[in-house]
Amino acid sequence: MRVFLSVCVHLGLCIKQADVETAFLNGKLKEEIFIQAPEGYKRANTVLRLQKALYGLPEAPRCWYDKLKEVLIKLEFRSCAVESCIFVLKKGSKLIMIIIYVDDMLIASNKEEYVLELITELNKFFNVQVMEHVNSFIGLNINVIDQDLEIDQTKYLESRTKEVELAKPIKTPMEEKLKLEDLNGMDKSLCIKKFQKLLGSLNYVMERTRPDVNFAINLLSRYTNQATDELYKYLMRVQKYLWSTRNLKLRYVADCDIPIDAYCDASWASGNDSKSTSGYVIRVFGNLVQFKTKKQSMVAISSTESEYIALSECCREVLVVRNILKEIGVLVEGACKVKCDNQPTIIIAEGEGKANRT
Repeated sequence: MRVFLSVCVHLGLCIKQADVETAFLNGKLKEEIFIQAPEGYKRANTVLRLQKALYGLPEAPRCWYDKLKEVLIKLEFRSCAVESCIFVLKKGSKLIMIIIYVDDMLIASNKEEYVLELITELNKFFNVQVMEHVNSFIGLNINVIDQDLEIDQTKYLESRTKEVELAKPIKTPMEEKLKLEDLNGMDKSLCIKKFQKLLGSLNYVMERTRPDVNFAINLLSRYTNQATDELYKYLMRVQKYLWSTRNLKLRYVADCDIPIDAYCDASWASGNDSKSTSGYVIRVFGNLVQFKTKKQSMVAISSTESEYIALSECCREVLVVRNILKEIGVLVEGACKVKCDNQPTIIIAEGEGKANRT
């Protein structure tokens, strides 16, 4: 989604939002599915075979996607192999990109008339409604400002953090150098589900628009099954921080020509089990599209090794982003720049050094 938006801003594409009404009813079932006749049907105790998908069927979303894909391929679109929710049509100077989430879609093109022509064609198969402005998509508030674009989750935060709206504003999501020691001796009277529910809500925000709480959420999520009042207090601090900074936005601008650049780092043996923590961010045309903090799966015996693992994880994601851009039609010439602050790791990555385990 963020890669799609960054490319749209960089190319200066016109973006429209569309919605397909009763989308699942358009899907054709491939399996034989039978249902009991509804109450009031003229033939009592009758079993009926479904000809089309219905809402509530596990097969319905897949049937709808297959039908939509079939229609778009007829209209000369190509499905992205890396991200199957993205479809691209590039014919001469004509460019149209579509990203789909269930029955909602964003349509971007270099000319508005191409979007309107596509909507006309889609209406021959489905009932498609076009929004006048792009406002909200998959829970994100989208605000188009001239050639730039902003995304945030302010409305979601305001609806989920009402209990902390009177709290004193907090400037950081965590205490400085917070160490979570062995929790075996702590009181575990707190309901684990309560802790997990709040954690899931905050994680939803973090994964979409708030990289600044990535590490805090990752650290606290390691103790999901050891929930204590102390941990819940730390989690509430993150919630208060998000409330205090609810108006922060990710801004996408068109002032950078570098297709992909990335930064990675690692904190060696920072966990109680001596495992390190990796972190990286990836940008497309200067706009943030991917970020992650992750506890490494193996114990690194040196800071160089932990940094190399982080570099490997980052490069793997860079390749995914690069392949998405290739599918969309954005040419990335040469190697992508991945920046690391550990000199021995750079030497090993360039093939000039040796390391038994790496």
